[in-house]
Amino acid sequence: MDMITDYEQIIARGERAGLSEKELCERAGIAQSTPWRWRRGDVMPNFRSILRLNRAVEEFLDDGA
Repeated sequence: MDMITDYEQIIARGERAGLSEKELCERAGIAQSTPWRWRRGDVMPNFRSILRLNRAVEEFLDDGA
């Protein structure tokens, strides 16, 4: 797995694979509002969240998406 560190790229990759941002957040176990808060600059993405998003996309793709 190639680790993407930019959350916008991860979300875009998930969307290209057929995952909505909401579905991706659910699969990653993060609040749906989290990417919105990142975009607004309220909080910075942490490594754990980035890793969870990456894994959620990878698992979705591995499941045959």
